[in-house]
Amino acid sequence: MYQVRLQQVGDGLGIVISDKECTRLGLSEGDSLILTETPEGLRLTRYDKDFKDAMVAAERGMRKFGRALRKLAE
Repeated sequence: MYQVRLQQVGDGLGIVISDKECTRLGLSEGDSLILTETPEGLRLTRYDKDFKDAMVAAERGMRKFGRALRKLAE
């Protein structure tokens, strides 16, 4: 676990992660991260384009085959 701090960046706030932690985690300037709210608090994870593409495909399939999927779930 590593504590980060928020810093004013333009009209918003940015999360400051030390160079040491960025190196250890393989992060560099411009990398995209996903901030998710969970029952335990906040979770910050690395953006994964393949996962995003899979979720878009799954949502498309659920919309197209929603009725059949609900019937199968019975």
